[in-house]
Amino acid sequence: MICVQRGSAWLGFGLVALLWSGLGTHSNAHASAQASDVGIVLTNQNSYATRQAQWQQQEWMLDFEYSDGLAGGEFTLIARARWDTIADYNHQDIPESYSDASKPVWFHDNAELGLRELYWDWYDDTHSFRLGKQQVVWGKADGLKLLDVVNPQSYRQFILDEFDDSRIPLWMVNYQVLVGESGTLQLLWIPDTTAHELPSASSPFAFTSPVFVPTPPEGVSPEVASLALPDDGLFHDSDAGIRFSDFRHGWDFTLNYLYHYVDFPVVRTQVAPTLDVLVTQTLERSHLVGGSASTAIQQWTFRTEFTYETDRYFRTIQPLPGVLESDQLSVLFGLDWQGWSDHFLSVQWFGRAIMDDAHYTIEDEFNQVVTFLWDSFYYNETLKVQWLHIHSVNNGDGVVQPKISYNLQSGFDVYLGADLFYGDQDQVFGEFVEASRISLGFVWGYSF
Repeated sequence: MICVQRGSAWLGFGLVALLWSGLGTHSNAHASAQASDVGIVLTNQNSYATRQAQWQQQEWMLDFEYSDGLAGGEFTLIARARWDTIADYNHQDIPESYSDASKPVWFHDNAELGLRELYWDWYDDTHSFRLGKQQVVWGKADGLKLLDVVNPQSYRQFILDEFDDSRIPLWMVNYQVLVGESGTLQLLWIPDTTAHELPSASSPFAFTSPVFVPTPPEGVSPEVASLALPDDGLFHDSDAGIRFSDFRHGWDFTLNYLYHYVDFPVVRTQVAPTLDVLVTQTLERSHLVGGSASTAIQQWTFRTEFTYETDRYFRTIQPLPGVLESDQLSVLFGLDWQGWSDHFLSVQWFGRAIMDDAHYTIEDEFNQVVTFLWDSFYYNETLKVQWLHIHSVNNGDGVVQPKISYNLQSGFDVYLGADLFYGDQDQVFGEFVEASRISLGFVWGYSF
């Protein structure tokens, strides 16, 4: 079975490469495809688990985009079809974290078909208005998210997907207006209650760390209740956000506020009168206040983000597995350097503090993570070499992600990469040591 799958993956890769050699002169790059009326992007990734010595993923993903003028504005539709010959990543049923309005159109063990984005844009000199299913990006951290929490995320492959692919678009109203000479005020109303898509139990990236899930006593099989999305009414359950951005005295900055359901469910454990262990999952509200700032000095760019969040929940170990409710403060500092031509280096420090007494939490009261990113380009930017390293200072675990991509022709890139986890298997990154992998794939874009 593995040999057949392996052969089909390489055969598919070769067929598309041959097809592209005939069509390449008619295709544009991905950036150009967005400006066209119709465009498609075909992505293939084949991942081999190095420790388990078997194929982990053989995925094909096709995005179809259509845009045209409508009622004085512009209409955009993006549909996505995804198929993986190995079904381990997928759920047997549509994940319960999707609202009725955002569920895939069709879902199967190996494949799904859904509406990725669907929105209408209208703008004039001072106002812009986007209505429909969309992504909103707050913050610009590498490999981590502080402010970028407006949209929930798919964790099918933990944090290995590109952010644009892992974000789950939501139905919302996105309004922006110019304020003063250079400021912009953004207002968001989000009635869509979709939450994070967590990995299936069969996935190599299923959460097992006690940081995320309770560890039952030996010999106990808890009864796990399904996740219930908020259903108290359209307006009562909506999220709302506001952001002000401006450029003053050499600094780009934003001030952000989001009232929302945190997209990770709070998992609580309780013992029923029958002595059965019950595990419940609920979504809880939080107020997020934050901001960002960045400035450039010659080849250096300094940037920072911070968030203060109320009513966050953290797993505890005493007296019984449970949760602690506490506010949370998170801060990120980043330093980028472009002193060499065709090279970009970035380092980040991230710190998060649990504001209440956290003696019994599984996580440390103060957590630190550092990241290092190096992008370099060669041969007129046709060859890109990237190295991303995320390391937890507290726990000594992390992930290293080297990647090489080559632009064969306009709109057609091939790549070879790896995702190498290390550390204690009870920690956030270390639990996926056995899922370490190497990947080969391509991205092909075509516009009509």
